[in-house]
Amino acid sequence: MIRFSVIIPLYNKANFVRQTVDSVLNQTYTDFEIIIVNDGSTDNSLAVVNEINDSRIRIFSKENGGVSVARNFGIEKSQNEYIAFLDADDLWLPGFLETIKEMIKQSPQAGIFAMGCTVIDNSGRSEIVSRRLAKGETLLIENYSKSLIKNEIPFTLTGTICIKKSLFDKTGVFREGIKRGEDLDMWLRLSLVSPIMWKNESKTIYNKVSENNAMSDYSSYKDEFPYWEWYAYGPSIYLKFYANLQIRGLLKHANYRDRICILSKINWFYLFIHFLYYVCKKTKGTLKK
Repeated sequence: MIRFSVIIPLYNKANFVRQTVDSVLNQTYTDFEIIIVNDGSTDNSLAVVNEINDSRIRIFSKENGGVSVARNFGIEKSQNEYIAFLDADDLWLPGFLETIKEMIKQSPQAGIFAMGCTVIDNSGRSEIVSRRLAKGETLLIENYSKSLIKNEIPFTLTGTICIKKSLFDKTGVFREGIKRGEDLDMWLRLSLVSPIMWKNESKTIYNKVSENNAMSDYSSYKDEFPYWEWYAYGPSIYLKFYANLQIRGLLKHANYRDRICILSKINWFYLFIHFLYYVCKKTKGTLKK
């Protein structure tokens, strides 16, 4: 029997968390526990979840320590073999866990299972899925960073992924003390010890317009994950390219002083190789036309 632990970190999401929890309780596959980690909320978030009556829900409260600390706390308290994460303002469609269960049966050699999602922002809704795979198609990914660089799949968001708990014993858990990018780092580290089974469909709704959204305005590069550390994670050149891609994104939002600090961290050799890779790719596409 496949059993899931669903971890929901909660910080000041009183206006959203009831819908989030209901989206889990309404799953067609029902063998799961919900671990809600109240991370020092100062609104009535805790009162909202305490009103929900379901024996599968376990609620813990702790002092505020950030989303990574809350997720790690949930992993520690989890009792089942597979861990899924859902932020307290996002939603699952009813078939999310059922789909993950079928993916696990299809590819038991994988330890990571993920899908696309639907993003809601101020401009409306957009579906984030692979444009290179047919709808519903599955792909077993051996090199995650390569698949991202080649645009086989989009970036993996937190509410779209499920992980075999035993993998955390090999990789460690979420890096604490980082405000953004800790999830990207976690998926990358996990992908270095296990294949990823990806299914090209959306069963998660990611809310980018809610209050206290983790992707708030840029403040300092020190709040971000230090992506240059990825250079040392392994020999794959695609991993180096992936690091460069994230550093470039960080530079777009940094102020002048922070840009100087970030530029000093870049591996310029791999940045040059990355540039040649894209030039050759674009030239090849032009010649085909």
